[in-house]
Amino acid sequence: PPCPPPPPPAEPLSAADRKEALSNGLLDLFGEELVAGLYSRTWSVRQAAMTRVAAAVPSKAGQKRALVAAAVRVMLLGAADKMVNVFLASLEVEAALLATPLSALCSAADAERELRPLLERWRDKLADSNARVREGAEGGLMALCSAAEIGPAPVGALLAAPLPPSKRNSSQAWVGRLSPLKRLLREHGGALSHLVTPSLKLVKEALGSASGQVRAEATEVAHELYALVADVGVFSRHLADLKPALRDPLLEALERGRPAAQSFNGRASANGGTGRNSLGASVGGPNQALDEEDEAAIEPDQCQFCLRRDPAWESEEALDLHFWKECPMLSSCDQCAQVVECVSLNEHLITECDCSKPFRYPPPLGQHVEYYGCPFCGQDLPQDADELRQHLMHDCAANPRRAG
Repeated sequence: PPCPPPPPPAEPLSAADRKEALSNGLLDLFGEELVAGLYSRTWSVRQAAMTRVAAAVPSKAGQKRALVAAAVRVMLLGAADKMVNVFLASLEVEAALLATPLSALCSAADAERELRPLLERWRDKLADSNARVREGAEGGLMALCSAAEIGPAPVGALLAAPLPPSKRNSSQAWVGRLSPLKRLLREHGGALSHLVTPSLKLVKEALGSASGQVRAEATEVAHELYALVADVGVFSRHLADLKPALRDPLLEALERGRPAAQSFNGRASANGGTGRNSLGASVGGPNQALDEEDEAAIEPDQCQFCLRRDPAWESEEALDLHFWKECPMLSSCDQCAQVVECVSLNEHLITECDCSKPFRYPPPLGQHVEYYGCPFCGQDLPQDADELRQHLMHDCAANPRRAG
């Protein structure tokens, strides 16, 4: 295929941009024409300038710490850029910089000091809505973990830091922290034992999330932490005030050395047994709403329980909201507020619910584990999945979520 045309020349630097470029050493190191490209109003020019900076870095190694500082400033410009391709091109600068050992350019303390603002910006981009940005930011952080002068400790401390209050309702922000932290513990765990306490605090808060993906990631981080300390007592102390329904299965799983049953994005557990949807709803049991053939046919915009479809449900948050408030196949437990499958409410009351309130359900609910009648009208529930949906979604007048 023909080569794309070269980007247009950059417009002259504005007075403010020139002042900034002078103060951070960019003009001295890379020259007027290249720096003007970094500040251009045209994104393709900025992208090309990032690539040219990366190509120029090896020839500037004699500038030592000044090169590190200037390269970080260029990468900060890339991290602040709204164009994905510009940000991704800025990561080429990191690769070029790390091709030379940082110890040949500055001390380890100076390297960490210069790079810390960049680490923070990249950490924040782990919550970006664009998957390429998230992957790029994670790759940039992990590359620095492998640099002897930086190592995994500074990155781990940033990942284990408390999530800002404004981000605590964002499942993407949680996953953006937990998933890289899990990877970091798996690859560099021996150097991160000092992060067990802050990481467990993060895990504890994440386990209270309404998102199953968040709770599943938190559970996997807990397993990586347990591989470091191998002391369930440490976990018991840190998770002491967590709901027993969340805490106890995790502690048991840690002691047995197996993952706790979780699933992602509200989809059914792949093993065909009892799993969890994204809000903790039971999946499985004698009246399981989906058989294996149904499960395989579920679309990204489809509820796995009632089988309705809505384009908005391709968003995990929107699907979780449907589970939480609308799905007629699910119910919120009046005792603990956990969302469970209607057919599994009785089992939940007996085996999971911590029953923190005076018991609100009439017998035989919560008394006999073999009871599988409708929790709303008491009628025997059909074993056929389609008939079960018909009853709960349309026929049962006592179901508060009935579609009519």
